[in-house]
Amino acid sequence: MAPEAPKVKRTTFLEANTVKGSALQGKAKAKVEAVLTDEDGQRLPNQLIHFYVAGGGQELGSARTNDQGKATFDTGSHISDPQLMATAALSGYVAEFKGSRTYYSSEAKGSFNVGL
Repeated sequence: MAPEAPKVKRTTFLEANTVKGSALQGKAKAKVEAVLTDEDGQRLPNQLIHFYVAGGGQELGSARTNDQGKATFDTGSHISDPQLMATAALSGYVAEFKGSRTYYSSEAKGSFNVGL
């Protein structure tokens, strides 16, 4: 029996969007989102995406991609630190796919359109 050929990892692309956010009563919230595709443009379902504040690196949360390759995380009112709110509003967020046995990692930066 011939040895199994090594599997070649595939390149991924992550797209993060500009999302609406709000800052009320000292708390900020937003729904961050990203779409994960492979090198052929096929959307990748059931992959874990992590979301971070771009300027500070604090993780906002994570979500799995749906059948259309889209991951969405609602921050709720988890951003209560005024300094972190300002950093998030100015620097945006980073969506990161850490890769798998089949796919290489990728990341993208999104921004907040913050209203009061």
